[in-house]
Amino acid sequence: MASRKILLVDDSETVLQMEQMILAKSSYELILARDGEEGVAKALATQPDLILMDVVMPKMNGFEAMKQLRENAQTRSAFPSLWSPAKPKRRAWKPAIKTVAAITSSSPSTNSS
Repeated sequence: MASRKILLVDDSETVLQMEQMILAKSSYELILARDGEEGVAKALATQPDLILMDVVMPKMNGFEAMKQLRENAQTRSAFPSLWSPAKPKRRAWKPAIKTVAAITSSSPSTNSS
């Protein structure tokens, strides 16, 4: 049986270390990425079962990373994703909600073709 994988995406080494400590005794293989770009690349390469992703990161934020993963046929519906914003800012939530709504409404499970 193939190993189950969790992709941890965060630019904070402290957060990545805490997540690793919490999940250390699990049977999951942990894959680490330190920004959205690296997260997308590793998700495409490893096909994780779950992604724990920060929102505010350099190079590519979590919303853009998720949008790219949802648009790619290889990763579109392969796994659920959870987002863990470490430092949410009020002004970031309005565009964030619009982005999530756009991603969700373009989901294959909600489109009627």
